[in-house]
Amino acid sequence: MEKVVDLVNDALEYEKKWLHNECAEKCLYHGASVSPCVALFGAGAEIKHLELEKRFLTVDVFYSNASFVDDKELLIFLEKNASGSICAVHKFPGIVQQNDDKEKWGSVTFLTPDAAEKAIELKEVEFRGSLLKVLPSRTTFTSDHKMYSFPAVKAKVYWPRKQSKGFAFVKCGINDVEFMLEDFFNLEIGGKHVRCEISRKFEDSIVINGLDKHVSEDEILDVLRKATRRRILDFFLVRGDAVENPPCDTCEEALLREISRFMPKRNSHTNYCRIQVFPPESKDAFTRASITFDGRLHLEAANALEQLEGKVLPGCLPWQKIKCQQLFHSSISCPAPVYSVIQEQLDSLLGSFNRLKGAECKLERNDNGSYRVRISANATKTVADLRRPVEELTRGRTIDDASLTPTILQHLFSRDGINLKKSLQRDTGTYLLFDRQTHNVRIFGSPDNVAAAQKKLIRCLLTYHEGKQLEIHLRGGNLPPDLMKEVVKKFGPDLHGLKKNVPGAEFTLNTRRHVISIQGGKELKQQVEERVYEIVQMSDASAEKPDGEAVCPICLCDIEEGYRLEACAHSFCRSCLVDQCESAIRNLDSFPICCAREGCRTPILLTDLRSLLSGEKLEELFRASLGAYVASSRGTYRFCPSPDCPSIYRVADPGKIGEPFFCGACYAETCTRCHLENHPQLSCEKYQEYKEDPDASLKEWRKGKQHVKNCPVCGFTIEKTEGCNHLECRCGRHICWVCLDYFCSSEDCYSHLQSVHESFV
Repeated sequence: MEKVVDLVNDALEYEKKWLHNECAEKCLYHGASVSPCVALFGAGAEIKHLELEKRFLTVDVFYSNASFVDDKELLIFLEKNASGSICAVHKFPGIVQQNDDKEKWGSVTFLTPDAAEKAIELKEVEFRGSLLKVLPSRTTFTSDHKMYSFPAVKAKVYWPRKQSKGFAFVKCGINDVEFMLEDFFNLEIGGKHVRCEISRKFEDSIVINGLDKHVSEDEILDVLRKATRRRILDFFLVRGDAVENPPCDTCEEALLREISRFMPKRNSHTNYCRIQVFPPESKDAFTRASITFDGRLHLEAANALEQLEGKVLPGCLPWQKIKCQQLFHSSISCPAPVYSVIQEQLDSLLGSFNRLKGAECKLERNDNGSYRVRISANATKTVADLRRPVEELTRGRTIDDASLTPTILQHLFSRDGINLKKSLQRDTGTYLLFDRQTHNVRIFGSPDNVAAAQKKLIRCLLTYHEGKQLEIHLRGGNLPPDLMKEVVKKFGPDLHGLKKNVPGAEFTLNTRRHVISIQGGKELKQQVEERVYEIVQMSDASAEKPDGEAVCPICLCDIEEGYRLEACAHSFCRSCLVDQCESAIRNLDSFPICCAREGCRTPILLTDLRSLLSGEKLEELFRASLGAYVASSRGTYRFCPSPDCPSIYRVADPGKIGEPFFCGACYAETCTRCHLENHPQLSCEKYQEYKEDPDASLKEWRKGKQHVKNCPVCGFTIEKTEGCNHLECRCGRHICWVCLDYFCSSEDCYSHLQSVHESFV
């Protein structure tokens, strides 16, 4: 008999343990393009485990005799072999026959990924005379680790398709020609002595003859700049006809082979980079290609590009050496509701960037309906200049008003607050966002609409809060547990007697919340409080309280529509438990949610939460719990900086270079060390310097560059690497590169070049 009792007790203990450990495996976000991160949401509405590395927690269990196995024995066996606790079990109602002739019993979720990984070591083991096999769950684990975003390191590569004719033109100030000719005397370029003479056609130019046809523009310019201190205004290497190149796909394969030597062996080429060679047009002097690397491999990418510089691809001629130009990039995320109210402004802004040479701006729609602005340029100054106005537009205006305390802002969570927000959005053409992570309100839209919405929101919230202050609570603190009952006895269920005592006021009694709402001034509220206080004084403080089991520990009144908690068997009003959960949603310091009976503090189990709350409320509770978990992590975790984004990343350890965080929810890219947008080519300190002073990067980039000037109209920095002396700035003006005169059309600029400078180059 004792043995039977022990067996029953053991079984009950396991059942109790599994009930306490029960968790729901919840995705932080839902996206079609990536395998999302998950959290285990369990007893006390607490986060029991946060899995950001995308390691699996759930396993599928196959057993060749699944119809007759004892489920409890199987679960105990799995726990012992995995050295970890099970927190969720899903047994298939029918038997699913697999190709390997094993029946799928169901799936099991462990509290830690280490336990799940240890469980899959049970490949082909015998259990109760039949074979058992455990595999990562197909529903929660995927072996597809494709890089879903390629934003971090981009490069443009190019090689000549027209061979040099062996001579070039150097343009300088007309007074510098004789001096520069002396500087270039007996000059050696690319291992050959060259001949320099004044151009017969252009008085301000020097012709360099005898150049090795394999030498590139950059190599020639490098030697020339070292040979003279005079300013080189322009340089042009004369090239001949184009030669046949290998097909684009052949060049792509050759580039991939060169790059793969510097990439981690564990990665397939589809993981670490994407290469595209663009078919050249007949007039093009160069064949161009783009290479995009996985941002996590920025060091390897930099090494690969360094080694690629100067290489010649198979099938190309020796003079067709590769040149690499690394691109800087950035992206700004924009939720769909925000985009809907700033679309016109954003489209206009991006349209103004279209003429900018050396930069590219794209608006993309993500799988989840949100939008992303992607900016790419060959200088951080350009990226910073373009990013700033887009960032200001997509960031919206944060309401900073001292009168809006956290208590007042909490009204936005109420039904009235939600209706107020919708009404304001509809009337003003704006979008209001209450960021749960920062507890800030942001307004998006045109400046005029935002100003109107802000003014109206502040006024409405303050008015609403003032009305909520005219409430008298009849429970809590040191108030008698039956105070509401005594108030009803004295004044009637409609409080008619109170209206006689306090004329000029209207009263409403909320029996569920034990609250009297007053319509009238604060003076009237004070009179009502005095009448209620009289009832409190008349109540017998020494009277025995009702039987503890019959009184709800929260409202201290007789239990109405009772609910008994599974873990501790204490009873409450169902509505009081729901109120307790809803209060936790609004207050991050309410977790874990425990039994409110004095001296108990047992966490409320997941099975209770599922019974008490709707699916929508349970999701809200999970989100609030996630916020509490991040807030209590002491800086270990952070939410994605995009407004109200549910994704979380782990902060880089102090003193270490953190891996960039690519958000699978909004596609933002964030540095896990400084928490600004990702900056793979720069240290956090350097990027912060550039962020505060964008001109710092420009000054550093311009060092030693003679082919860089500022637009005489808007001041924008322009780099000229090839071509004629006519340039078009992003401001729309056509500029003469020689004297920086500017015109409204390209025809006027070319006429100027011909008449004043007698040449286009």
